[in-house]
Amino acid sequence: MTVPPAPSGRWRAPGRVVLLGEEHDATGLALVCAIPAGVEITATRAASPDEIRFSDEPRATVRTDARDTSVRANVRDKAGRTDAREKVGFSGGTPSAGGGAGRGGFRARVFAAFRGFGRRTQARVAGTADGPVPDRTAADGPAADGAATDGPMADGTATARPWTIPAVLVAHRLRERGAGGVVATVRTDLPPDAGLGAPAALAAATALALRDLYGLGLDATALVPFAAEPGRPDAAASLLGVAGRALLVDRRGGGAGSLPFDLASAGLTLLAVDTRSGADAARAATATRPGECAAAAERLGVADLGEVRDLADALKSLRDPVLRRRVQHVVTERHRIEAAAGLLRAGAFAELGAVLNASQMSLRDQFETSWPQADATVDAALRAGARGARIAGGPGGAVVILTATARAQQIRDAITTAFTTRAWPTPTFHDATPSDAATRLL
Repeated sequence: MTVPPAPSGRWRAPGRVVLLGEEHDATGLALVCAIPAGVEITATRAASPDEIRFSDEPRATVRTDARDTSVRANVRDKAGRTDAREKVGFSGGTPSAGGGAGRGGFRARVFAAFRGFGRRTQARVAGTADGPVPDRTAADGPAADGAATDGPMADGTATARPWTIPAVLVAHRLRERGAGGVVATVRTDLPPDAGLGAPAALAAATALALRDLYGLGLDATALVPFAAEPGRPDAAASLLGVAGRALLVDRRGGGAGSLPFDLASAGLTLLAVDTRSGADAARAATATRPGECAAAAERLGVADLGEVRDLADALKSLRDPVLRRRVQHVVTERHRIEAAAGLLRAGAFAELGAVLNASQMSLRDQFETSWPQADATVDAALRAGARGARIAGGPGGAVVILTATARAQQIRDAITTAFTTRAWPTPTFHDATPSDAATRLL
């Protein structure tokens, strides 16, 4: 699809909830849906093709120039200590561990310094025109803890929130299709640190904006690989979502098929609860679960845990109780996704609640990625009559709840009371009705 170029415009992309699917199972499926809350950008073509700038407040800006090919970020606590270190580079346009100077034409450097949530983050991100930039980006949380390395920032560092970095990476990836520079202002009604897909929504809106600004011949499906982070279904949900339908996303390539999920017709409501917590649990899981799953797969003699066909036999062959728990969750979660897809095809939407409950218990007990506020949210919701509840995807602190519409307010009240009695910050609630994909507004 070829869209006539336009000098400026306004675009909006939705956030998402993950109904089922483990984020650390990068080769599996995920059941997701787009939600009404999202991210809006107003964008114009930049005067220079090397300028890529995003701002979400007057002092919050990500800028690039054309000088470097490294990906660097320093994450420091209040005392100035670096608490996470990782170096990601690429060679010949392919991301690789261990840094290294990439070859290629266009070279870009993103400077970002973020102060907030009690910590300081500095990031420098880069890419080439010969291939995708490294995909290790700021996640759906308060700080880009997944990437850190050495070196002070160069002069010209701009102030920015790290959740905007995925959008900058999208701009670099789309250069190979003819996109140039962009200047954008960002507005969001979706908390960037809530685990509801705000960074991916911004990336999706940016992909649409660049397509329209430069007349790129790409439809929404073709834009998904440019906007997506490897193994995550978020960008697909934002770019391909359909009102009244859920998406079954293949994490390997980002392809998606839609399934009926018209909740209103069944008298049901889907809520997303921002527990305003869970970042520590997300960081811990990100640091350890992929390695544990890889170790289990190696001991079982399979490329990944998706190849396990006899779960009982696999569990017997593993002596490490931690690895047994991880394998049990990943394998049974895949079975739950298949069961859920069948329920949605049959229109048995209310029965999805039992599958959500089973998934949450497995996340809590087998994969150990839940946290106290999530557990309390699920418990209060179920006691108040919800059909089912589960962590809504991550990293971040959201829980998704399926309930009869008539009970929705009762459930909100029960959760709020549970938090108040524990002296926790009051949770916030979001409508998670399956919604339409990203679109141009103006």
